Amino acid sequence: MSRLHLVSWNVAGWRTALDEITRTTRRGPAATTKKVEEKQACVATWLERLDADIICLQETKLTSKQVEQDARALCASADGDKWSSFWACNDGKEGQRAGLNGVATFVRNKAFSVVRASSRPLGEKELDDEGRCVLTDHGTFVVFNAYVPNGSGGKRLAYKLRWLSTLRRAMAAERQKGKHVLLAGDLNCAVAPKDRCFLHRGLDASQLKQAAPLITDAKAKSMIAQAAEAWPAVRDALRNRTVVACSTANSRTGETFSKFRCRAIHTKTGDAVQLSPAETSESYASSSYEVDGVGVESDGEVVLGSTRGRFLVRGPNCLTGSCLREALTKLSGVALSAEHLKLAASTGALDPPQDAPTAFGAAPVSSQAWLRGLLRDGFVDSLDALHPQRTDRFTCWNQYTNRRYDNEGSRIDYVIVDEALWRSSSPVAGTLDTGRKGGNALDACTLDGRWQPAGFDGSGIRDGRAEDYTYHTSRPPHTGIVYTPPTWSDHVAVSLLLTRVPVSTEKAPKKAAGDAQPHARVARITSFFAARAPGAAPARRPTPPPAKKSKKTIQEFFGAKK
Repeated sequence: MSRLHLVSWNVAGWRTALDEITRTTRRGPAATTKKVEEKQACVATWLERLDADIICLQETKLTSKQVEQDARALCASADGDKWSSFWACNDGKEGQRAGLNGVATFVRNKAFSVVRASSRPLGEKELDDEGRCVLTDHGTFVVFNAYVPNGSGGKRLAYKLRWLSTLRRAMAAERQKGKHVLLAGDLNCAVAPKDRCFLHRGLDASQLKQAAPLITDAKAKSMIAQAAEAWPAVRDALRNRTVVACSTANSRTGETFSKFRCRAIHTKTGDAVQLSPAETSESYASSSYEVDGVGVESDGEVVLGSTRGRFLVRGPNCLTGSCLREALTKLSGVALSAEHLKLAASTGALDPPQDAPTAFGAAPVSSQAWLRGLLRDGFVDSLDALHPQRTDRFTCWNQYTNRRYDNEGSRIDYVIVDEALWRSSSPVAGTLDTGRKGGNALDACTLDGRWQPAGFDGSGIRDGRAEDYTYHTSRPPHTGIVYTPPTWSDHVAVSLLLTRVPVSTEKAPKKAAGDAQPHARVARITSFFAARAPGAAPARRPTPPPAKKSKKTIQEFFGAKK
Protein backbone atom coordinates (compact mmCIF):
# COMPACT_ATOMS: atom_id res chain seq x y z
CA MET A 1 0.00 0.00 0.00
CA SER A 2 1.15 3.52 -0.75
CA ARG A 3 0.02 7.12 -0.42
CA LEU A 4 -1.41 8.81 -3.52
CA HIS A 5 -1.35 12.60 -3.65
CA LEU A 6 -2.77 13.65 -7.01
CA VAL A 7 -2.94 17.28 -8.14
CA SER A 8 -4.89 18.39 -11.23
CA TRP A 9 -4.47 21.86 -12.73
CA ASN A 10 -5.51 23.67 -15.90
CA VAL A 11 -2.38 25.70 -16.63
CA ALA A 12 -3.84 27.74 -19.53
CA GLY A 13 -0.57 27.26 -21.45
CA TRP A 14 2.35 25.27 -20.02
CA ARG A 15 5.03 27.56 -21.48
CA THR A 16 3.43 30.60 -19.84
CA ALA A 17 2.96 28.77 -16.55
CA LEU A 18 6.60 27.65 -16.61
CA ASP A 19 7.76 31.20 -17.21
CA GLU A 20 5.67 32.43 -14.29
CA ILE A 21 6.85 29.64 -11.98
CA THR A 22 10.42 30.53 -12.90
CA ARG A 23 9.95 34.29 -12.62
CA THR A 24 8.26 34.16 -9.23
CA THR A 25 10.49 31.46 -7.75
CA ARG A 26 13.88 32.99 -8.58
CA ARG A 27 13.50 36.72 -8.18
CA GLY A 28 16.27 39.28 -8.45
CA PRO A 29 18.58 40.78 -11.08
CA ALA A 30 20.08 37.41 -12.05
CA ALA A 31 16.74 35.67 -12.55
CA THR A 32 15.58 34.94 -16.09
CA THR A 33 12.89 32.88 -17.75
CA LYS A 34 15.06 32.25 -20.80
CA LYS A 35 17.61 29.79 -19.45
CA VAL A 36 16.59 26.15 -19.54
CA GLU A 37 18.61 25.38 -16.42
CA GLU A 38 16.81 28.12 -14.53
CA LYS A 39 13.41 26.71 -15.47
CA GLN A 40 14.39 23.19 -14.53
CA ALA A 41 15.72 24.30 -11.14
CA CYS A 42 12.59 26.32 -10.37
CA VAL A 43 10.23 23.54 -11.43
CA ALA A 44 12.21 21.07 -9.32
CA THR A 45 11.80 23.39 -6.33
CA TRP A 46 8.06 23.74 -6.97
CA LEU A 47 7.57 19.98 -7.35
CA GLU A 48 9.41 19.32 -4.11
CA ARG A 49 7.23 21.82 -2.26
CA LEU A 50 4.03 20.53 -3.84
CA ASP A 51 4.81 17.00 -2.63
CA ALA A 52 2.60 15.31 -5.23
CA ASP A 53 2.88 11.80 -6.70
CA ILE A 54 0.88 12.42 -9.90
CA ILE A 55 0.22 15.82 -11.50
CA CYS A 56 -2.38 16.16 -14.25
CA LEU A 57 -2.10 19.31 -16.39
CA GLN A 58 -4.72 20.52 -18.83
CA GLU A 59 -4.65 23.07 -21.65
CA THR A 60 -0.90 22.73 -22.15
CA LYS A 61 -1.25 24.29 -25.64
CA LEU A 62 1.61 22.37 -27.26
CA THR A 63 2.04 20.17 -30.31
CA SER A 64 3.83 16.84 -30.07
CA LYS A 65 6.62 18.28 -32.24
CA GLN A 66 7.14 21.10 -29.74
CA VAL A 67 7.29 18.62 -26.86
CA GLU A 68 9.80 16.55 -28.83
CA GLN A 69 12.03 19.46 -29.81
CA ASP A 70 11.80 21.52 -26.59
CA ALA A 71 11.68 18.70 -24.06
CA ARG A 72 14.23 20.22 -21.68
CA ALA A 73 12.75 23.71 -21.83
CA LEU A 74 9.30 22.24 -21.17
CA CYS A 75 10.65 20.13 -18.27
CA ALA A 76 9.22 17.00 -19.89
CA SER A 77 11.68 15.00 -17.77
CA ALA A 78 11.25 17.14 -14.70
CA ASP A 79 13.88 17.24 -11.98
CA GLY A 80 16.32 14.94 -13.73
CA ASP A 81 14.91 11.43 -13.83
CA LYS A 82 12.64 11.79 -10.80
CA TRP A 83 9.56 12.37 -12.94
CA SER A 84 8.17 10.96 -16.18
CA SER A 85 5.63 12.79 -18.31
CA PHE A 86 2.95 11.58 -20.73
CA TRP A 87 1.28 13.84 -23.27
CA ALA A 88 -1.67 14.13 -25.61
CA CYS A 89 -1.35 16.99 -28.09
CA ASN A 90 -3.39 18.63 -30.81
CA ASP A 91 -1.30 18.55 -33.99
CA GLY A 92 -3.80 20.44 -36.10
CA LYS A 93 -5.93 17.58 -37.36
CA GLU A 94 -9.70 17.56 -37.80
CA GLY A 95 -9.73 21.26 -38.70
CA GLN A 96 -8.51 22.60 -35.34
CA ARG A 97 -5.51 24.87 -35.09
CA ALA A 98 -2.39 23.03 -33.99
CA GLY A 99 -1.42 23.59 -30.38
CA LEU A 100 -4.89 24.06 -28.93
CA ASN A 101 -5.97 22.01 -25.90
CA GLY A 102 -3.40 19.45 -24.80
CA VAL A 103 -2.94 17.49 -21.56
CA ALA A 104 0.09 16.09 -19.73
CA THR A 105 0.45 13.76 -16.75
CA PHE A 106 3.62 13.88 -14.65
CA VAL A 107 4.35 10.81 -12.50
CA ARG A 108 6.94 10.66 -9.74
CA ASN A 109 8.91 7.55 -10.65
CA LYS A 110 9.49 6.31 -7.12
CA ALA A 111 5.79 6.58 -6.29
CA PHE A 112 4.01 4.67 -9.06
CA SER A 113 5.19 2.91 -12.17
CA VAL A 114 3.44 3.36 -15.50
CA VAL A 115 2.81 0.03 -17.21
CA ARG A 116 0.83 1.52 -20.09
CA ALA A 117 0.04 4.96 -21.45
CA SER A 118 -2.01 6.21 -24.36
CA SER A 119 -2.58 9.62 -25.92
CA ARG A 120 -5.59 8.20 -27.78
CA PRO A 121 -7.63 6.48 -25.06
CA LEU A 122 -11.06 7.27 -26.51
CA GLY A 123 -10.58 5.06 -29.56
CA GLU A 124 -12.17 7.49 -32.03
CA LYS A 125 -9.90 9.46 -34.37
CA GLU A 126 -12.02 12.60 -34.49
CA LEU A 127 -12.16 12.80 -30.70
CA ASP A 128 -8.59 11.76 -29.92
CA ASP A 129 -7.05 14.10 -32.51
CA GLU A 130 -7.94 17.15 -30.41
CA GLY A 131 -5.45 16.06 -27.71
CA ARG A 132 -7.86 16.28 -24.82
CA CYS A 133 -7.19 13.07 -22.89
CA VAL A 134 -4.21 10.97 -21.86
CA LEU A 135 -4.39 7.68 -19.95
CA THR A 136 -1.75 6.33 -17.60
CA ASP A 137 -2.04 2.77 -16.27
CA HIS A 138 -0.42 2.21 -12.87
CA GLY A 139 -1.20 -1.50 -12.60
CA THR A 140 -3.94 -1.46 -9.98
CA PHE A 141 -5.55 1.77 -11.20
CA VAL A 142 -5.66 4.02 -14.25
CA VAL A 143 -5.87 7.81 -14.47
CA PHE A 144 -7.79 9.57 -17.23
CA ASN A 145 -6.46 13.14 -17.46
CA ALA A 146 -9.11 15.06 -19.40
CA TYR A 147 -9.73 18.53 -20.79
CA VAL A 148 -13.38 18.35 -21.85
CA PRO A 149 -14.53 20.51 -24.80
CA ASN A 150 -16.69 23.51 -24.02
CA GLY A 151 -19.97 24.07 -25.78
CA SER A 152 -18.77 27.19 -27.65
CA GLY A 153 -22.08 28.94 -27.09
CA GLY A 154 -23.94 25.90 -28.39
CA LYS A 155 -21.94 25.41 -31.59
CA ARG A 156 -20.02 22.41 -30.22
CA LEU A 157 -22.49 21.20 -27.60
CA ALA A 158 -23.38 18.05 -29.56
CA TYR A 159 -19.67 17.31 -30.03
CA LYS A 160 -19.01 17.85 -26.33
CA LEU A 161 -21.74 15.43 -25.27
CA ARG A 162 -20.53 12.83 -27.77
CA TRP A 163 -17.01 13.24 -26.39
CA LEU A 164 -18.27 12.72 -22.84
CA SER A 165 -20.24 9.60 -23.80
CA THR A 166 -17.15 8.11 -25.41
CA LEU A 167 -15.05 8.91 -22.34
CA ARG A 168 -17.58 7.15 -20.13
CA ARG A 169 -17.39 4.02 -22.27
CA ALA A 170 -13.57 4.11 -22.15
CA MET A 171 -13.69 4.33 -18.36
CA ALA A 172 -16.08 1.38 -18.20
CA ALA A 173 -13.77 -0.65 -20.44
CA GLU A 174 -10.88 -0.13 -18.00
CA ARG A 175 -13.09 -1.28 -15.15
CA GLN A 176 -13.86 -4.44 -17.04
CA LYS A 177 -10.12 -5.14 -17.09
CA GLY A 178 -10.14 -5.10 -13.28
CA LYS A 179 -8.70 -1.61 -12.94
CA HIS A 180 -9.81 1.08 -10.51
CA VAL A 181 -10.49 4.26 -12.48
CA LEU A 182 -9.74 7.89 -11.62
CA LEU A 183 -10.80 10.85 -13.73
CA ALA A 184 -8.99 14.15 -13.16
CA GLY A 185 -9.18 17.37 -15.07
CA ASP A 186 -11.15 20.32 -16.35
CA LEU A 187 -14.57 18.86 -17.12
CA ASN A 188 -16.07 22.21 -18.24
CA CYS A 189 -19.13 21.47 -16.14
CA ALA A 190 -20.46 22.81 -12.84
CA VAL A 191 -22.47 19.81 -11.68
CA ALA A 192 -24.51 21.48 -8.91
CA PRO A 193 -25.93 25.00 -8.49
CA LYS A 194 -23.52 25.73 -5.62
CA ASP A 195 -20.61 25.04 -7.99
CA ARG A 196 -21.26 28.28 -9.88
CA CYS A 197 -21.53 31.81 -8.54
CA PHE A 198 -25.20 32.84 -8.34
CA LEU A 199 -24.50 35.87 -10.56
CA HIS A 200 -23.44 33.64 -13.46
CA ARG A 201 -25.85 30.71 -13.22
CA GLY A 202 -29.46 30.50 -14.32
CA LEU A 203 -32.07 31.53 -11.71
CA ASP A 204 -35.79 30.94 -12.14
CA ALA A 205 -37.34 34.36 -11.53
CA SER A 206 -40.86 32.90 -11.43
CA GLN A 207 -39.91 31.33 -8.08
CA LEU A 208 -38.97 34.59 -6.33
CA LYS A 209 -42.32 34.52 -4.52
CA GLN A 210 -41.53 31.05 -3.14
CA ALA A 211 -38.05 32.14 -2.03
CA ALA A 212 -39.15 35.19 -0.01
CA PRO A 213 -40.69 33.30 2.97
CA LEU A 214 -37.52 31.20 3.29
CA ILE A 215 -35.33 34.25 4.01
CA THR A 216 -34.89 35.31 7.63
CA ASP A 217 -33.37 38.75 7.01
CA ALA A 218 -36.31 41.19 7.06
CA LYS A 219 -34.88 43.69 4.55
CA ALA A 220 -33.87 40.96 2.10
CA LYS A 221 -37.26 39.26 2.43
CA SER A 222 -39.02 42.54 1.61
CA MET A 223 -36.84 43.22 -1.43
CA ILE A 224 -37.28 39.71 -2.81
CA ALA A 225 -41.06 40.02 -2.37
CA GLN A 226 -40.99 43.33 -4.33
CA ALA A 227 -38.92 41.67 -7.05
CA ALA A 228 -41.43 38.81 -7.27
CA GLU A 229 -44.28 41.28 -7.72
CA ALA A 230 -42.38 43.21 -10.41
CA TRP A 231 -41.21 40.16 -12.40
CA PRO A 232 -44.31 39.56 -14.64
CA ALA A 233 -44.14 43.12 -16.02
CA VAL A 234 -40.35 42.94 -16.41
CA ARG A 235 -40.71 39.64 -18.27
CA ASP A 236 -43.17 41.22 -20.71
CA ALA A 237 -40.79 44.14 -21.27
CA LEU A 238 -37.96 41.72 -22.05
CA ARG A 239 -40.16 39.82 -24.52
CA ASN A 240 -40.38 43.06 -26.50
CA ARG A 241 -36.68 43.89 -26.28
CA THR A 242 -34.64 45.06 -29.24
CA VAL A 243 -30.91 44.82 -29.89
CA VAL A 244 -28.97 48.00 -30.68
CA ALA A 245 -25.42 48.62 -31.76
CA CYS A 246 -23.12 50.39 -29.33
CA SER A 247 -19.42 50.94 -28.79
CA THR A 248 -17.10 50.52 -25.87
CA ALA A 249 -13.67 52.08 -25.41
CA ASN A 250 -10.39 51.11 -23.80
CA SER A 251 -9.88 53.75 -21.12
CA ARG A 252 -6.09 53.56 -21.51
CA THR A 253 -5.63 53.53 -25.27
CA GLY A 254 -8.91 55.06 -26.41
CA GLU A 255 -9.46 52.17 -28.83
CA THR A 256 -13.15 51.60 -29.55
CA PHE A 257 -14.98 48.32 -30.10
CA SER A 258 -18.29 47.62 -31.81
CA LYS A 259 -20.71 45.83 -29.48
CA PHE A 260 -24.43 45.14 -29.04
CA ARG A 261 -26.82 45.65 -26.14
CA CYS A 262 -30.44 44.87 -25.42
CA ARG A 263 -32.88 47.75 -25.12
CA ALA A 264 -36.27 47.48 -23.36
CA ILE A 265 -39.02 49.78 -22.13
CA HIS A 266 -39.25 50.70 -18.44
CA THR A 267 -42.41 49.19 -16.95
CA LYS A 268 -43.44 52.42 -15.18
CA THR A 269 -41.94 55.41 -17.00
CA GLY A 270 -42.08 54.12 -20.57
CA ASP A 271 -38.47 55.20 -21.17
CA ALA A 272 -36.15 53.14 -23.36
CA VAL A 273 -33.41 51.58 -21.27
CA GLN A 274 -30.17 49.92 -22.37
CA LEU A 275 -29.14 46.81 -20.52
CA SER A 276 -25.71 45.38 -19.78
CA PRO A 277 -23.61 43.52 -20.74
CA ALA A 278 -22.38 44.64 -24.14
CA GLU A 279 -21.80 41.58 -26.30
CA THR A 280 -19.81 40.89 -29.45
CA SER A 281 -22.84 39.77 -31.50
CA GLU A 282 -26.56 40.51 -31.76
CA SER A 283 -27.47 36.90 -30.98
CA TYR A 284 -25.38 36.83 -27.78
CA ALA A 285 -26.92 40.11 -26.62
CA SER A 286 -30.44 38.91 -27.31
CA SER A 287 -29.95 35.50 -25.71
CA SER A 288 -28.76 37.11 -22.46
CA TYR A 289 -32.28 38.39 -21.83
CA GLU A 290 -34.35 35.63 -23.42
CA VAL A 291 -37.11 34.73 -20.93
CA ASP A 292 -38.94 31.99 -22.84
CA GLY A 293 -36.14 29.46 -23.07
CA VAL A 294 -32.93 28.94 -25.02
CA GLY A 295 -32.25 25.72 -26.87
CA VAL A 296 -29.60 24.35 -29.20
CA GLU A 297 -30.13 22.07 -32.18
CA SER A 298 -27.82 19.16 -33.00
CA ASP A 299 -26.09 21.27 -35.66
CA GLY A 300 -25.29 23.99 -33.12
CA GLU A 301 -28.04 26.42 -34.13
CA VAL A 302 -29.26 28.41 -31.12
CA VAL A 303 -33.04 28.61 -30.78
CA LEU A 304 -34.35 31.60 -28.80
CA GLY A 305 -37.77 31.86 -27.22
CA SER A 306 -38.44 28.14 -27.28
CA THR A 307 -37.65 24.93 -25.44
CA ARG A 308 -37.93 22.84 -28.57
CA GLY A 309 -34.18 22.64 -29.33
CA ARG A 310 -32.44 19.27 -29.16
CA PHE A 311 -30.68 20.50 -26.01
CA LEU A 312 -32.19 22.87 -23.46
CA VAL A 313 -29.64 25.46 -22.38
CA ARG A 314 -31.88 27.66 -20.25
CA GLY A 315 -35.53 27.19 -19.33
CA PRO A 316 -38.41 29.70 -19.27
CA ASN A 317 -38.17 32.56 -16.75
CA CYS A 318 -34.46 31.86 -16.26
CA LEU A 319 -31.78 34.53 -16.39
CA THR A 320 -28.33 34.67 -14.89
CA GLY A 321 -28.26 36.38 -11.52
CA SER A 322 -26.44 39.42 -12.92
CA CYS A 323 -28.95 39.87 -15.78
CA LEU A 324 -31.88 39.36 -13.42
CA ARG A 325 -30.62 42.12 -11.12
CA GLU A 326 -29.98 44.40 -14.09
CA ALA A 327 -33.47 43.88 -15.52
CA LEU A 328 -35.31 44.32 -12.22
CA THR A 329 -33.35 47.45 -11.30
CA LYS A 330 -33.47 49.21 -14.66
CA LEU A 331 -36.93 48.16 -15.85
CA SER A 332 -38.95 48.30 -12.63
CA GLY A 333 -36.96 50.34 -10.13
CA VAL A 334 -36.58 47.42 -7.70
CA ALA A 335 -32.95 47.94 -6.68
CA LEU A 336 -32.17 44.36 -5.73
CA SER A 337 -28.70 44.12 -4.17
CA ALA A 338 -26.33 41.26 -4.89
CA GLU A 339 -26.40 40.32 -1.19
CA HIS A 340 -30.18 40.01 -1.16
CA LEU A 341 -30.28 38.00 -4.37
CA LYS A 342 -27.57 35.72 -3.00
CA LEU A 343 -29.73 35.02 0.06
CA ALA A 344 -32.65 34.13 -2.19
CA ALA A 345 -30.45 31.90 -4.37
CA SER A 346 -29.07 30.14 -1.29
CA THR A 347 -32.56 28.88 -0.40
CA GLY A 348 -32.53 26.65 -3.49
CA ALA A 349 -35.98 27.91 -4.51
CA LEU A 350 -34.61 29.67 -7.61
CA ASP A 351 -32.77 26.62 -8.95
CA PRO A 352 -34.22 25.42 -12.27
CA PRO A 353 -35.18 21.73 -12.49
CA GLN A 354 -32.13 19.51 -12.97
CA ASP A 355 -31.77 17.10 -15.87
CA ALA A 356 -32.09 13.47 -14.85
CA PRO A 357 -28.80 11.52 -14.59
CA THR A 358 -27.90 9.94 -17.92
CA ALA A 359 -28.06 6.17 -17.92
CA PHE A 360 -25.01 4.33 -19.24
CA GLY A 361 -25.24 3.99 -23.01
CA ALA A 362 -27.85 6.73 -23.36
CA ALA A 363 -27.18 10.06 -25.05
CA PRO A 364 -26.79 12.84 -22.45
CA VAL A 365 -28.89 15.99 -22.75
CA SER A 366 -26.37 18.08 -20.79
CA SER A 367 -22.92 17.76 -19.28
CA GLN A 368 -24.49 17.99 -15.81
CA ALA A 369 -26.75 15.03 -16.59
CA TRP A 370 -23.71 13.12 -17.87
CA LEU A 371 -21.68 13.78 -14.73
CA ARG A 372 -24.53 12.87 -12.42
CA GLY A 373 -24.94 9.66 -14.42
CA LEU A 374 -21.23 8.91 -14.10
CA LEU A 375 -21.42 9.30 -10.33
CA ARG A 376 -24.30 6.79 -10.31
CA ASP A 377 -21.99 4.32 -12.07
CA GLY A 378 -20.10 4.04 -8.79
CA PHE A 379 -17.78 7.03 -8.81
CA VAL A 380 -17.17 9.65 -6.14
CA ASP A 381 -16.73 13.40 -6.54
CA SER A 382 -13.86 13.66 -4.05
CA LEU A 383 -14.31 17.32 -3.07
CA ASP A 384 -18.07 17.02 -2.66
CA ALA A 385 -17.78 13.81 -0.64
CA LEU A 386 -15.37 15.27 1.93
CA HIS A 387 -16.49 18.91 1.94
CA PRO A 388 -20.27 18.81 1.33
CA GLN A 389 -20.95 22.00 3.34
CA ARG A 390 -18.50 24.15 1.40
CA THR A 391 -19.60 27.59 0.21
CA ASP A 392 -18.33 29.53 -2.81
CA ARG A 393 -15.51 27.10 -3.55
CA PHE A 394 -14.62 27.68 -7.19
CA THR A 395 -11.68 26.67 -9.38
CA CYS A 396 -11.92 29.06 -12.35
CA TRP A 397 -12.62 32.76 -12.79
CA ASN A 398 -12.75 35.19 -15.71
CA GLN A 399 -9.35 36.90 -15.53
CA TYR A 400 -10.25 39.56 -18.11
CA THR A 401 -12.92 40.98 -15.80
CA ASN A 402 -11.01 40.39 -12.53
CA ARG A 403 -13.67 38.01 -11.19
CA ARG A 404 -11.27 36.11 -8.93
CA TYR A 405 -10.94 39.12 -6.63
CA ASP A 406 -14.70 39.05 -5.94
CA ASN A 407 -14.77 35.24 -6.00
CA GLU A 408 -17.32 35.10 -8.82
CA GLY A 409 -16.33 31.83 -10.45
CA SER A 410 -17.22 28.21 -11.12
CA ARG A 411 -16.03 24.80 -9.98
CA ILE A 412 -15.31 22.94 -13.20
CA ASP A 413 -12.16 21.04 -12.16
CA TYR A 414 -12.56 17.63 -10.49
CA VAL A 415 -10.91 14.49 -9.24
CA ILE A 416 -13.43 11.65 -9.63
CA VAL A 417 -12.54 8.36 -7.90
CA ASP A 418 -13.75 4.81 -8.34
CA GLU A 419 -16.00 4.14 -5.34
CA ALA A 420 -14.37 0.79 -4.55
CA LEU A 421 -10.94 2.43 -4.36
CA TRP A 422 -12.36 5.34 -2.40
CA ARG A 423 -13.78 3.08 0.31
CA SER A 424 -10.62 1.05 0.72
CA SER A 425 -7.95 3.74 0.50
CA SER A 426 -8.69 5.99 3.49
CA PRO A 427 -9.15 9.40 1.82
CA VAL A 428 -7.93 12.44 3.77
CA ALA A 429 -10.09 15.55 3.78
CA GLY A 430 -7.82 18.00 5.52
CA THR A 431 -9.18 21.52 5.77
CA LEU A 432 -10.08 23.85 2.93
CA ASP A 433 -7.82 26.86 2.59
CA THR A 434 -9.15 29.96 4.33
CA GLY A 435 -6.17 32.23 3.81
CA ARG A 436 -3.51 33.14 6.31
CA LYS A 437 -6.01 34.55 8.81
CA GLY A 438 -8.59 31.76 8.77
CA GLY A 439 -11.29 33.58 6.82
CA ASN A 440 -13.50 32.26 4.01
CA ALA A 441 -13.33 31.27 0.36
CA LEU A 442 -12.77 34.86 -0.77
CA ASP A 443 -9.80 35.13 1.56
CA ALA A 444 -8.43 31.88 0.13
CA CYS A 445 -8.59 32.91 -3.52
CA THR A 446 -7.21 36.42 -2.85
CA LEU A 447 -4.82 35.39 -0.04
CA ASP A 448 -6.47 37.81 2.40
CA GLY A 449 -6.45 40.54 -0.25
CA ARG A 450 -2.76 40.21 -1.08
CA TRP A 451 -3.62 39.24 -4.64
CA GLN A 452 -4.83 42.44 -6.29
CA PRO A 453 -6.81 42.80 -9.55
CA ALA A 454 -5.25 44.03 -12.75
CA GLY A 455 -5.39 47.76 -13.22
CA PHE A 456 -6.65 49.63 -16.27
CA ASP A 457 -3.20 50.82 -17.27
CA GLY A 458 -2.37 47.68 -19.25
CA SER A 459 0.26 46.49 -16.79
CA GLY A 460 -1.50 43.16 -16.13
CA ILE A 461 -2.07 41.34 -12.86
CA ARG A 462 -0.13 42.85 -9.99
CA ASP A 463 2.68 40.90 -8.40
CA GLY A 464 2.49 39.64 -4.85
CA ARG A 465 5.24 39.27 -2.30
CA ALA A 466 7.82 36.50 -2.63
CA GLU A 467 6.21 34.44 0.14
CA ASP A 468 2.78 34.72 -1.50
CA TYR A 469 3.93 32.54 -4.40
CA THR A 470 4.91 29.69 -2.10
CA TYR A 471 1.89 29.84 0.20
CA HIS A 472 -0.12 27.29 -1.82
CA THR A 473 2.62 24.68 -1.29
CA SER A 474 2.98 25.40 2.42
CA ARG A 475 -0.24 23.62 3.32
CA PRO A 476 -0.05 19.82 3.86
CA PRO A 477 -1.42 17.47 1.20
CA HIS A 478 -5.20 17.03 1.39
CA THR A 479 -8.30 16.51 -0.70
CA GLY A 480 -9.51 19.92 -1.78
CA ILE A 481 -8.38 23.01 -3.66
CA VAL A 482 -4.82 24.31 -4.09
CA TYR A 483 -5.03 28.06 -4.62
CA THR A 484 -2.20 28.65 -7.09
CA PRO A 485 -1.22 32.30 -7.79
CA PRO A 486 -3.43 34.23 -10.24
CA THR A 487 -0.49 35.16 -12.51
CA TRP A 488 0.08 31.47 -13.18
CA SER A 489 -3.36 30.60 -14.61
CA ASP A 490 -7.05 31.52 -14.51
CA HIS A 491 -7.64 28.15 -12.81
CA VAL A 492 -6.45 26.90 -9.46
CA ALA A 493 -5.55 23.26 -8.83
CA VAL A 494 -7.62 20.54 -7.19
CA SER A 495 -6.12 17.74 -5.12
CA LEU A 496 -6.78 14.22 -3.85
CA LEU A 497 -5.06 12.43 -0.97
CA LEU A 498 -5.51 8.67 -0.50
CA THR A 499 -3.40 6.88 2.11
CA ARG A 500 -3.82 3.18 1.24
CA VAL A 501 -3.56 2.63 -2.51
CA PRO A 502 -2.46 -0.82 -3.70
CA VAL A 503 0.85 -0.74 -5.56
CA SER A 504 1.39 -2.91 -8.61
CA THR A 505 4.36 -5.23 -8.90
CA GLU A 506 3.86 -5.44 -12.66
CA LYS A 507 6.93 -4.38 -14.61
CA ALA A 508 6.54 -1.83 -17.34
CA PRO A 509 7.27 -3.16 -20.83
CA LYS A 510 9.79 -1.31 -22.99
CA LYS A 511 7.12 0.46 -25.01
CA ALA A 512 4.75 1.15 -22.12
CA ALA A 513 4.49 4.84 -22.98
CA GLY A 514 3.15 4.12 -26.46
CA ASP A 515 2.71 7.40 -28.33
CA ALA A 516 2.34 9.46 -25.14
CA GLN A 517 6.01 10.47 -24.88
CA PRO A 518 6.97 12.53 -27.95
CA HIS A 519 10.14 13.66 -26.16
CA ALA A 520 11.35 10.05 -25.83
CA ARG A 521 12.01 9.99 -29.59
CA VAL A 522 15.09 12.10 -28.99
CA ALA A 523 17.98 10.08 -27.54
CA ARG A 524 19.69 11.75 -24.59
CA ILE A 525 23.14 13.03 -25.31
CA THR A 526 24.44 11.26 -22.18
CA SER A 527 23.61 7.92 -23.78
CA PHE A 528 26.22 8.60 -26.46
CA PHE A 529 29.01 9.30 -24.00
CA ALA A 530 28.21 6.78 -21.25
CA ALA A 531 30.88 4.14 -20.61
CA ARG A 532 30.07 0.85 -22.31
CA ALA A 533 30.53 -2.63 -20.86
CA PRO A 534 33.65 -4.62 -21.87
CA GLY A 535 33.14 -6.32 -25.23
CA ALA A 536 30.02 -4.27 -26.06
CA ALA A 537 29.68 -2.73 -29.49
CA PRO A 538 30.43 0.99 -29.71
CA ALA A 539 27.44 3.25 -29.27
CA ARG A 540 25.95 4.41 -32.51
CA ARG A 541 26.75 8.02 -33.19
CA PRO A 542 23.85 10.36 -33.78
CA THR A 543 23.16 11.18 -37.40
CA PRO A 544 24.13 14.79 -38.09
CA PRO A 545 21.40 17.04 -39.44
CA PRO A 546 21.40 17.62 -43.19
CA ALA A 547 23.24 20.68 -44.42
CA LYS A 548 21.06 23.72 -44.89
CA LYS A 549 20.19 24.44 -48.49
CA SER A 550 20.81 27.90 -49.78
CA LYS A 551 17.65 29.90 -50.35
CA LYS A 552 16.53 30.20 -53.96
CA THR A 553 15.78 33.48 -55.57
CA ILE A 554 12.15 34.00 -56.54
CA GLN A 555 13.13 33.55 -60.21
CA GLU A 556 14.84 30.23 -59.45
CA PHE A 557 11.84 29.09 -57.37
CA PHE A 558 9.29 29.62 -60.12
CA GLY A 559 11.71 28.36 -62.74
CA ALA A 560 11.83 24.98 -60.96
CA LYS A 561 8.00 24.67 -60.90
CA LYS A 562 7.32 22.80 -64.12
